[in-house]
Amino acid sequence: MEYIRHSTLPGNYTAFLNGGCLNFSDEKGAYKILVGKRAWFHLLTLEENDQVTRSLDIDLLTGYVYYSVDNHTGTGLAYYYDMNTTKVWNNRILRLIKNIRDEALKPELPIKRALQKLPCDDWAEVLSILPGWDEAMANRYDRLFLPHQEVSFVKFDGSDDPLPELPETIELHLQSHIASQADLVYTFQILRQSETYTLHYENRMIGAEFFNEDEVYERILNPKERCWVASLAREAGKADADHEQIRALLIRFLRRELEIV
Repeated sequence: MEYIRHSTLPGNYTAFLNGGCLNFSDEKGAYKILVGKRAWFHLLTLEENDQVTRSLDIDLLTGYVYYSVDNHTGTGLAYYYDMNTTKVWNNRILRLIKNIRDEALKPELPIKRALQKLPCDDWAEVLSILPGWDEAMANRYDRLFLPHQEVSFVKFDGSDDPLPELPETIELHLQSHIASQADLVYTFQILRQSETYTLHYENRMIGAEFFNEDEVYERILNPKERCWVASLAREAGKADADHEQIRALLIRFLRRELEIV
């Protein structure tokens, strides 16, 4: 477990890394999200065309090097051996650099020599010659925190007096894009402790962990937010409700990308 701080985030909060996840809590609530590629730094592009981009990236938290594949088509044109992003060691790194065909992509000699040393214990020092490296290392924790998109402000004037009673759950049904799979059901829970209401969500569907969707969010609701969530719950109960839109709003709220004013 490693406790971390954001360079500019104000207020009192607790944040730590554990098992590849960022765990965060403050006065607004809490979340647990996978760090994933947000901790990566791009080292070198190995190949780039209309179908695929292949590159080397390094995890700024661990120093592990990854062979990364970004397939630009939906037809699976990437070769079988690079359908998945994989951790690579020195021999593979040497081969990948040697096999770069595009002269424009071949690294300059000092950078090539640095990359050929990877992975190594002093990776941070070895790679200090790379453009943008010092800034990336200095801010390597900042981009792990939510929100990951620009915050939007939603004006809500539908305040109820007295405050509405919230349901225990908001259940949303979405049509699956996979023909063989049943409709997807997303359940948002309303947790109550004394007079405090908390919106809670975690994806408990089978396979969520394989798609990096096993995240957990909690947001403590102030009176304005409580009224807003109650209005969405009422909307979800209508026969013609757009459950996809409601889910998107709730997730953006939980990911701190929406502020209700």
